[in-house]
Amino acid sequence: MSFVKAQRNKAFLRAAIFGPSGSGKTYSALRIASGMVKETGGKVAVIDTERGSASLYGAEFDFDVATLQDFSPQQYVQTINEAAKAGYDVLIIDSLSHAWAWILDFVDKRKSKYGGNKWSAWSDGTPIHDALVQSILTYPGHVIATMRSKTQWEVQQENGRSKPQRIGTSPIQRDGTEYEFSLVLSMSPDHVCEVAKDRTHKFQDKMIEKPGEQFGKELIDWLNEGEGDPVVEQPASTPAPITPEENNTHAGDAKELEFRRKALRKMLVNQHGKEHAIEVFKETAKKYSMDYGQPAPKDLDALNSVDELDEFLSVYNGLYEMEGK
Repeated sequence: MSFVKAQRNKAFLRAAIFGPSGSGKTYSALRIASGMVKETGGKVAVIDTERGSASLYGAEFDFDVATLQDFSPQQYVQTINEAAKAGYDVLIIDSLSHAWAWILDFVDKRKSKYGGNKWSAWSDGTPIHDALVQSILTYPGHVIATMRSKTQWEVQQENGRSKPQRIGTSPIQRDGTEYEFSLVLSMSPDHVCEVAKDRTHKFQDKMIEKPGEQFGKELIDWLNEGEGDPVVEQPASTPAPITPEENNTHAGDAKELEFRRKALRKMLVNQHGKEHAIEVFKETAKKYSMDYGQPAPKDLDALNSVDELDEFLSVYNGLYEMEGK
């Protein structure tokens, strides 16, 4: 591996827009996309999971739409790949939150495979989520994804009177998903967006009222600056569909799990020594808990030696997956 001089290339937009119901996520996404393709004559596509809400604006904007009835990440990835093959310059995913709800439900059902242990069931859910994120990152065009947000109410004073105000807090999505996007917009019920993240450095922390075509034009002008074409990775492959039988499967073969537990124990001792292996295991397990969005097992800190690992792993058998991580 050698170092080369950094070069600014043209880039594809990866934008996320989140906010409460009625904040203007879909409409803003369509306006921004229209501004991006206005001068180039490019095509816009929408993946709609919001019961045809995007099509309500069909007379105002020029775009094609695919309405999903199946919210599995596999269906999202398949449709994203179809949009890539069709050559759409801007793809709007409205919204990404339905896929996250599907994954949460999948993991909840999947825990039966691990004796009711939901923490371990995330070893099956995370790869599905990651495949969806990868399909967005590898799309050979611009992507704008909307996300629903958790909604709270706060009382504000207006003309001497108390008025309840609806506010959006955080996106209904896996924690940390915003790290994957180059632009993150938080919409308010008054249709004002706060630029929470901006890698262009032109709009960071700005408040933009009803972001629209001009904002899209400014974005595309910045994205098209650079020496070379955007770097595009190979498109993500569509994950195999989860069958009903797989979704309700029970624990795997006991001999296979036992073999993997022993392999993990041996690897820890060989690489870190018996004295330090247990601490390495604890730190790794805690990291996986954070990655899966689950609390660490309560009895994790009670582990004192490698000799206790077998019994621990027989309860939390999903941890054997760490052998291959």
